[in-house]
Amino acid sequence: MAKIKSALDIQMDLTRPVEELTEVISAVIASLPHKRKEIWIGYT
Repeated sequence: MAKIKSALDIQMDLTRPVEELTEVISAVIASLPHKRKEIWIGYT
């Protein structure tokens, strides 16, 4: 039986938190473009 999940497996370099978080947020927005505004509102 197939199991389908929408998940990100994230490993972050905590010595570069801004760059790493930017990449994570960009990946989430890219996968859910219709929720872009909602994601940004929740982020701020």
